[in-house]
Amino acid sequence: MNAENTVTICHGTGCIQGADVSQEFVDALAKEAGGLQYLGIWEDEDTHIKRRCYQDHGVNLLVPVNEIQTFTIPRLDPVKFLDTNVGKDMLRAVNRLDSLMDQRGRKDDLSYEGQKIQGWINEEMAKFRAYADSISQFYGIHKLYFSRTAECYGACTLEQDFWLIKVERGTAEKEDKS
Repeated sequence: MNAENTVTICHGTGCIQGADVSQEFVDALAKEAGGLQYLGIWEDEDTHIKRRCYQDHGVNLLVPVNEIQTFTIPRLDPVKFLDTNVGKDMLRAVNRLDSLMDQRGRKDDLSYEGQKIQGWINEEMAKFRAYADSISQFYGIHKLYFSRTAECYGACTLEQDFWLIKVERGTAEKEDKS
């Protein structure tokens, strides 16, 4: 270990000194030598930099946590998304939710018919949530919500600055019958 790539992390009652290395280095070392021991994540009290700590035959290896967590999130293109099976299914769920909510508005909530429609709304909302949560996690976008106004309805972020699905009221492409 030379002095230029040595890092000391003070955490709680102890300090650890080790080589500042990349995750690729640690992965290669683990494949070749084995015996690599994971010590956990330490955060330096002064700099608040988190590092993943490993030990190999008495030598400490410190990997910055933010280096480990860097990856490219695929960009979500709403037009291409709607051409996928998941996109078509989500569009059907959004269209059905809007239609059912219109029907529910015309029924007494306590009537048998009103309760039946509410059950269908709950089913469609569960489908929508499953799609929306998966998309949010995979693409790293904020949580998606079902939104409905007098002008349009669809799936968007809370601030409505990103619409994955936006259906203008009165458009012919509302219902996908496939």
